[in-house]
Amino acid sequence: MRRNRRPVRGVVLALFAVFAGAARPARAADGGCTATFAASDKTRQSPAHVEVIRSAGKGEKPKRSEAIYAGGKIYVTINGQWKVSPISMADMQKQQEENRRNSKYGCRLLREESVDGEPASVFHVHSENEDVKSDGDVWVSRSRGLILREEIDMNTGDPSATHMSMHYDYRNVQPPRL
Repeated sequence: MRRNRRPVRGVVLALFAVFAGAARPARAADGGCTATFAASDKTRQSPAHVEVIRSAGKGEKPKRSEAIYAGGKIYVTINGQWKVSPISMADMQKQQEENRRNSKYGCRLLREESVDGEPASVFHVHSENEDVKSDGDVWVSRSRGLILREEIDMNTGDPSATHMSMHYDYRNVQPPRL
């Protein structure tokens, strides 16, 4: 019997769109893109637990999901069950490199503030390519250079825009029991 992998792909692709699209280096004036790009790379290389709240369209109830990045794999929750994503961290890195070549983006430092007591630099990131425009804020740890939080609005041209709120935790991260 063939299992339906569509729900896994949907959650992972949503995470992927944000992770690959939100933090990119600038082609012209930097304004903070180098810092957000470096944080994105470092986050992909670090074990992390990510809580995601995704909302799309008016009246749609926000959807909560989780992901764990560990050992080069991405684990996601689907209907309360952990699954291994068909997309690896290496796949995500390759997509990131393609996005750098095919997108326009800009970044600027907004302010300094804390996330869970950790000092962070908050950058506004705008990116666009032929399929997606996104605007969001990325909180980067000043001491560790890791992404701590993201608030991203994506528009794919359909009537409902998507908002994603992500919180990253790097403490005691282990792959889930499957």
